[in-house]
Amino acid sequence: MIKRTKVININVRAISILLAVYIIFYTIFFTFIYTKHLFFSFKTTIVLLLPFLFLIALIQQMSRFRIKRYQQKYLVISFIIGLLVFGICLTKLSINEYKTIYNHDKWIASEDERFYMVENMLKKEELVGKGKTEVIEVLGTPTSTTPDNKIVYFLGPQKNYFNEKSKYLTITFNAEDRVLEHNITEE
Repeated sequence: MIKRTKVININVRAISILLAVYIIFYTIFFTFIYTKHLFFSFKTTIVLLLPFLFLIALIQQMSRFRIKRYQQKYLVISFIIGLLVFGICLTKLSINEYKTIYNHDKWIASEDERFYMVENMLKKEELVGKGKTEVIEVLGTPTSTTPDNKIVYFLGPQKNYFNEKSKYLTITFNAEDRVLEHNITEE
């Protein structure tokens, strides 16, 4: 007895809709990565991987059946587009991860990108309790000083699709020129 395999006719319109939803999801996620300056974490990795794994599983399930040649090409193109969109988001997360890593030379040289690394810098350099000269050694010449014993560092413009705000690190000193507190402000 000869076993016949049935040729399945894939609904190309349904795949197109799924691919469009997939691309829209990653476009929204990319916008969120861009505006919130997200970097690698457990949550972002899961959010990034799940739709891609779903796309791979869907294509793998469909490729089990015997399908027409043009539909096979459509599945391959869908996979390539899915991989490309996934790769773009992965690359942006990687770039943001790199930009958040603090080192003294990068801090001094990249005044417009300090807002990326300020949180990492505050974790590495315990500023509270340090003297004013120590802070200036670590962070360089301040952007401005105030009469009430504060120094201010420009962190750069935080850009998103809608507006641009400048961020500043304000460091407050006590009467002995020791750091009392530090705050990040926007204008």
